[in-house]
Amino acid sequence: MAFFLQSSVQAQSALITQEQKKLPLIKDSASLVRSLNQIGMLYYLKNPDSSFYYGIKSKAIAIRQHDREGQLGANNVIATALYLKGLCRESLKLFSEVLSGYRRLSDSANTALALMNMATVYHGIGDMAQAKVLCRKAIQTGRQLKQDSIMSMVYANYCIINSTPDDSTRYYLNKASEIATRYKDERMQIEIQQIRALNLMINGQKQKAFPLINMSLSQSKKAGMECLQIGSLRLYAAYYDPQPDSILKYYKQAYQLTVAKGYVHMKVPILRTILDYTDQSGDKDNIIQIHRHLEEAITTENNNQKAFIGDYVKYNTIQEANILLETNKKDDNIKIRLLIAICIVSILLIIIIQRLYRISSKYGRSIQKQNKVLQETDEFKNKLISILAHDFRTPLSSTISIARMMRDKQGLTEMELEQFYTDIEKDANQLLESFDVVLQWIKQQLPGYQFKIETLTLYDLFGETEYIFRQQLEEKNISLINHVPNHLTVFSDKEMVQFANRNLLLNAIRLSPLGGTITINATQDRVATTVTLANDGSSLSSDTINRLFSVSSQFGASTQHGAGIALAMCKDFIKKLGGSIGVENKNPSGALFYYTIPRK
Repeated sequence: MAFFLQSSVQAQSALITQEQKKLPLIKDSASLVRSLNQIGMLYYLKNPDSSFYYGIKSKAIAIRQHDREGQLGANNVIATALYLKGLCRESLKLFSEVLSGYRRLSDSANTALALMNMATVYHGIGDMAQAKVLCRKAIQTGRQLKQDSIMSMVYANYCIINSTPDDSTRYYLNKASEIATRYKDERMQIEIQQIRALNLMINGQKQKAFPLINMSLSQSKKAGMECLQIGSLRLYAAYYDPQPDSILKYYKQAYQLTVAKGYVHMKVPILRTILDYTDQSGDKDNIIQIHRHLEEAITTENNNQKAFIGDYVKYNTIQEANILLETNKKDDNIKIRLLIAICIVSILLIIIIQRLYRISSKYGRSIQKQNKVLQETDEFKNKLISILAHDFRTPLSSTISIARMMRDKQGLTEMELEQFYTDIEKDANQLLESFDVVLQWIKQQLPGYQFKIETLTLYDLFGETEYIFRQQLEEKNISLINHVPNHLTVFSDKEMVQFANRNLLLNAIRLSPLGGTITINATQDRVATTVTLANDGSSLSSDTINRLFSVSSQFGASTQHGAGIALAMCKDFIKKLGGSIGVENKNPSGALFYYTIPRK
């Protein structure tokens, strides 16, 4: 989508440099104003801040010289910069003044361009109905022109705004192409190729679009039109959708071009797209690197935004001061009203700055938090792999050794065979239990997993858990006392809560002596629910308590049946539910396992 000023647009960076070199040589004020406006429009996609700077500089000279046409051109530049910086309301207000001014001057060409610029803003804020109305008015106004070179731009923008490829779009694209060819407007010819390629892809005709994309990229490179070159690279990415590697390739080329040529305004959206597709690759190091680049770009953009708002405040203040000087003969009441208006504008702008700063800070904290989570997850997984290698290898090695003994040793007694079978079953159960623990955790880590929040009765949950471990309880003759009130409920994810319940009870059983007792209690206040499991076995050492819920290779390797992994995953699950988990020694002996989760 392009904004317009009557001018030829050649190689962007080269033409900017060329025009800037001319400035010291210009003696005529009217020519200086036109040149400043020209540079401002050349800068609008590359650096809106520079565009704004040249616009206000041009306007100041035009006001001093009472150059009405120069003021309108400067306002057009300023309004364009305001839109690109997100100040759409202020942009539309200024464009309306530009439109009224050109109508008063009976300047049909610039009237058509002002209408199309306003259509571009309405399109940008999503008001498609108003955008199309203004497009049609621009076309109707431009049809009266004898010198119709600008109409190729008007027709092309109509085709962008009317995004559904239909007969009218094809008709106006052909008209735009005819005019651009007649006036040898290379920039518009390339842009029309890009629009046609996009429409073909929308209609599912990618193969027909490819030559147009290829041609537009080649021609824009040759002409040094970096903005159109970036557009062609993004079309290549759309062509290769959904191939993440190809999409990343062309977006990275586009990003390199924005950096090399100083297109600061395009960095953040391109980096966000690169991050989206890099996320799909799962390359954590690359994701973190892109996050850093994006954070730097956003910080730079926010700093530029704050500086821009400051310049805009100064600009408004200067404008109001000029009005005040021109109306110094009016009475005191009018002066007071003007001062109040200035104060209100300043307060509103300060509010905008504060809001932008809060948004920027919030986004920065969010990125830092995400980076920290990624780092913690990576460390957790690395430790987990180390422990799993031991916990899976030990029972398998034991089973293989028993199998070899049974094969090599003939004439085993029935008692020896029974012992071997028992050992194999024990090792297999240990391995199966470790697999079950890991699979439960992996399920919660999969992309797209959603918590299933429901009302849970804790008494019933522990009834289910007791049934699962009835054999272990009977083998050790352990009494399980469920003191949880049968009316007590929580609003949470059943699978995650039950995972914690099962593993805490299993560890309480393991730490209990023969004939021991395990007591389950639960309390609830207005905010949270606390569950405890107490046994009457031996107390735990302080070192064991400190390492019990962490993924530690030393602890994991020495823990029966993967208990170390399971308890670490219990902590991960309870943390995701917004709670906490722990263990402490009872007085005089025994251990107390507990966890706390939000009530709702």
